This record gives sequence, C-alpha cells and structure tokens, in this order.
Amino acid sequence: MTPGETLSRLQDRTSTLRSYCTLLLSLFALSAAVASSTPAGAQASELPTSRPVEEIRLLMKGVGRVAWSAQGDRLAYDKLGPEGRYHLYTADPRTLIERCLTCEPYELKKKNSLNPTWHPSGEFLVFQVQSNPKKLKLTPVELATAERGLYSELYAIRTDGKDFWQLTRGAEDGAAIIDPHFSHEGTRLLWGERVRSRVGRWGTWEIKVGEVRTRRGIMRLSSVSSYEPGPQKLFLAPSAFTPDDKGALFAGNREPGQNENGMDVYRFQFEGGRVERLTHTRRAWDEQARYSPRGDKIVWSAAAEIRLRRSDETDGLPPEQLRDLWIMNEDGSEKERLTYFNHPSSAESIGNAIVDNFTWNPAGDEIIAHVIWGSRGRIEQGIYLVKLAESFRR
Repeated sequence: MTPGETLSRLQDRTSTLRSYCTLLLSLFALSAAVASSTPAGAQASELPTSRPVEEIRLLMKGVGRVAWSAQGDRLAYDKLGPEGRYHLYTADPRTLIERCLTCEPYELKKKNSLNPTWHPSGEFLVFQVQSNPKKLKLTPVELATAERGLYSELYAIRTDGKDFWQLTRGAEDGAAIIDPHFSHEGTRLLWGERVRSRVGRWGTWEIKVGEVRTRRGIMRLSSVSSYEPGPQKLFLAPSAFTPDDKGALFAGNREPGQNENGMDVYRFQFEGGRVERLTHTRRAWDEQARYSPRGDKIVWSAAAEIRLRRSDETDGLPPEQLRDLWIMNEDGSEKERLTYFNHPSSAESIGNAIVDNFTWNPAGDEIIAHVIWGSRGRIEQGIYLVKLAESFRR
C-alpha cells in the first residue's frame, strides 16, 4: 500500500468516527429532552395513558359525593362545613358559584346531608340525612364504605331550598340506608338498606325500589319492593338503574366465601331475579358502576392494578380501598383503565387515592369524580373533571 493510499484510508476512518460521535451527541440530547418531560423514575414508554381520556384536572377541593343534573346546568354535592357537619350544595358547573341548601333549616343544620341524586326534572334532590352524627367520625374514608349509611334516612328537597321532607323511616328499626338513584323517568327510586346488623363486617343488605309519587309539590315513596340477589347475603351497594329501568347495577360480595373487601359489579333483573356478574375480582374492591348516557358503556371504581410502593405508604388510607376509574362495554367486555391517580408515574398521580363516587354529564363526554387522597399526614378530598374523547359524545 502506498503512503497516499494509507493517508486516504485514515482520513475516511476519521470522518466516519466524527459522524458516529455526532450521532451519539444527538441521541444524548434527545434522551435528555425526553427525560426532562418525564416524571422522575419513569421512562417515556412507561407513562400510563388512557386512550379515551383527553384531560384530567382538579375542579374543586374539599367537595364530597357529587351528582350532575339531567339538564347539565347544575351540580349537587356534599361538603364538610366549619362546624363539622356535611351540607348539601348546588353549583353551576361552569362558574362553580355555589349555594347551600341545608345550612339554614334548623332540622338539618345539625345533621349530615350526604350523597345527593337529581330527579330527572331537575326540581328535586333526594339525599341521605344522618340523624346521629356524633356517633360517627365522618371522615371521607369512612363515608366511602358501608358506614356512610349508618343512622341515615332518605330526604327530598326542592332545588330552590324552600321545602324538604323525610321519605323513609328505616333507622327507627335499626336499618342503614345508602346511595339513592332515580329511574330514567323519575317514577322509581333505588337504594341500599341494611336489614340485619350482626352479620359479617357490615351486616346484611338488600336492594330497595320504591314508587315515586308527587302530589301538590310533595314527593312520597310507596309500594317498596325488596331484593336480595346472589347466594351470599352480606354487603351490597346499588349504583344505577339499567337503561330500560327493568334492572339495576350493584356491587357486592355475593359469591360464597367472597371476602367483604372483594366486591364485584353485578347486573340484576327485577323480574325473574337474574343476576349477571360483570367483574371477577374476588379480592379487590369494585363499586359505583354507572352506565354512560348512551347506555353502551359502564364506568366503575376498581382496585385492579393498584400496587403500593411500601405497605406503610398508604397516607392513612386503607390499602383495600384504593381505587381508580375503569370502563367496559355494557356486556362486561373490553375492560380498560380510565384514571391513574394511584400510579406514581402518571400525569394525574396524587399518591394513594380512592375514587369513591362519580357522575356523567348528559352529553356523555365528561365525568366528575369524587377523589380522596392522603397529603402530608392529612386526608383530603375533592372533585376532578375527566374529559373524554369526542367519540363518547351523545
């Protein structure tokens, strides 16, 4: 090889080495840019995402269980006041200017008003009133379990706050009442009621359905029917009528031997008593299932896929209660996680959290969720707006 050929090859190798170094520097810069936009400890490919969700943001802090009116113009929710009692509020979902409905009436101001549900007309709200609040701690966590029904009766109130009245009298016989829901036409009311107390952790519960009658502006319940679906008779929590109002969604530990922290979502037909199991998590808590306004999807609160970083890092929340929102087809297929409040690498991560209760807007493209989380040794709560893809719009 001549000296000229040797020099030429050396120049070629030097050029190749420079190109390789330039490529490495470019890749390093790209990696640094990705890392700067990625939460600590997470790779870009590991960031949890939900295909249907476009945006999640905190709407109001300190707010509890929430319901959206069928007209879409108002929210109803409960909120803990400075005197240590929960009161019922309504607010415009755009301006969030609120009004308290139960702060002034003497009969209600010293009790707890919880878990509102709208009549389809928008003229009435039905809610729980706890008559012995001093016997309960009434923390947000306590109100996310069966204790939310202790010492409760159902009341109705006009949405202008000018009149209210009692609908049930179960507490007089030792019953507990939870989670009222209207049928789509507003002619029936669904709720859960404890009928035996000295069984299991929370007693034995039934589904109750009453006929709604309104006369001279006063709402009454009549012809109440009771249902106790499933072979195991322990806790259950009804959460919605089916789209045809012929059945209901409920959560419960109804399988023989199923743990009371292992709730599943079921669909129950009133006529004939058929029970259909939609989730199969014997040791994880599934609850608060709701149909989408179109009736083709079901969203529910679930403990699936949630992993604690350490057993002592629950921020005061029971590990079995940690939950996020999930979505599935109405037949139970194609289950998919919607929120990642409990995932340390997600954009909406808030540590350990319980997604306790939620409500759809009438258009079907937004959900407002009641979320409980631990923060610096304190239990916090608030409502988050979950904006879905336009394909969900009714």
